[in-house]
Amino acid sequence: ATGYHIHGAASPLGDRLAVISLPPFTGRGGGTLSIVSVESGEVKHVEGLFDYFSTVSWSPDGAMLAAVRFYDHNGVRTATIVEIDVATGLVRTVAEFSDALDVVPVGYSFDSERLFIVAVDNRGSNLYVERAGKLQLEAELSPGRTRDWSLSPDGSRLAFIDVLAGGSRTFVGRT
Repeated sequence: ATGYHIHGAASPLGDRLAVISLPPFTGRGGGTLSIVSVESGEVKHVEGLFDYFSTVSWSPDGAMLAAVRFYDHNGVRTATIVEIDVATGLVRTVAEFSDALDVVPVGYSFDSERLFIVAVDNRGSNLYVERAGKLQLEAELSPGRTRDWSLSPDGSRLAFIDVLAGGSRTFVGRT
């Protein structure tokens, strides 16, 4: 709709769009996540406010998607990764990270059993994997900040930009 700021991602099959919108001048502190059927134009709104800048990651079969919600509680900023079942609309909390600069669901494994998450905080950039309700630290990506992550289709490699401090080269691509 005119006057709305939106971004999102298409499902792997191209039959649905996940759209995060931020209506102007609402003061609500977050965006709305909607799932749009490309064929029918039907729009389903997911309850709750989402981080407007959240990356939306679809499972390979298009049955699930993951996004980020932020909230402040007593001055502590918490990022919550949630997973949405597209068919039922059920929302499940996958992981929470306190005082993180950035938290991103970077993608699912090819079998949709694992969700990969990058968290950037005062310890650096770390890759986590969530499987069957358990969150595990998988690898340290960098002692500093990273950005622009891209997971390979089979989930075996993660490409990203490492933000270096000082020197003539400030950004380095890594896998």
